[in-house]
Amino acid sequence: MSQSGLPTIAVLLTQVANAEALAATCALNKIKAWAVPSPIGAYAVAQDARPAQVEHLAKSVSALVKGVPAILVVSTDGQMTATQWQDGAATGTLPPALVLDGAPHELEDVLLGQTPATQIAGVVDAGSIGRFKAMRMLASAAKTYNAKAD
Repeated sequence: MSQSGLPTIAVLLTQVANAEALAATCALNKIKAWAVPSPIGAYAVAQDARPAQVEHLAKSVSALVKGVPAILVVSTDGQMTATQWQDGAATGTLPPALVLDGAPHELEDVLLGQTPATQIAGVVDAGSIGRFKAMRMLASAAKTYNAKAD
């Protein structure tokens, strides 16, 4: 909780094609998050928005999705910050308004606390996925991706 009593909400925007693959990635790293599908790439909403947990989310996911930037947006007390991550490291800050400009309306609602991530169609709870299931999900996603690439 923040000083105003509003929950801190942390969202990692990715270019991962589907929520299942993102949830599996989170599950393998023991990250509790909801993976939400979107037209711009799945995003992860941290179930534990403490700073250390949020940093672990951004560091772990960006390290696994090599060479592709991810953007961590954190909303606390009505103020948003946005940090770009790539290859497991923060690479700089971005203006939150610019980040949200092309984002789906649902993402803004989640960040503002108006819509819980669990109410968005297609959401996947990474905390409910076991390690072996996560590996199978990633293998399936890779197979699908490779089939589309051919």
